[in-house]
Amino acid sequence: MPIATPSRVLLHDLSRPEHLLVWSLRAIALGNEDCPIVASTFRRVCGREGDEALQAYSVFVRYVSLIARQRLRVHVPGCVCVGRDELAMVAVIAAAQSSLNDLDEGPLRGRLCALVGRDPDEALLFVAQSIGRLLSESGLSLNAPLTDSAGRATPRRALN
Repeated sequence: MPIATPSRVLLHDLSRPEHLLVWSLRAIALGNEDCPIVASTFRRVCGREGDEALQAYSVFVRYVSLIARQRLRVHVPGCVCVGRDELAMVAVIAAAQSSLNDLDEGPLRGRLCALVGRDPDEALLFVAQSIGRLLSESGLSLNAPLTDSAGRATPRRALN
């Protein structure tokens, strides 16, 4: 996956679960999802749901990478910048969590469509909602997306 161009959002702008998703996205993009540090971090942060959450997220990232009309762009591990596609992945999982609470899949479908460039299939919705459910069961809630309606990066401090 190509390296993304810098955005105005930095890792320290993210909540703990958002940071976990971006960090692990980068590891998965490099083929390192089986790294013991990634697995132990998911177990530490998500508790007993950690292994399942990591597996679901890995499947989700790989599936999005396969069906997206454009290649996902991520920063290298350790970079403090957060790219547009990285924010979009967080926004999708946040929308998935919300869809489970308010029973409205519209925003989730919209975010997925923007990410992959086509209408999402039911499998993609299911996996995204599974990740949202696993994070919720672990007590982790994602905040409002750090992107505006056009998908441009917006630091959370500018939203408050």
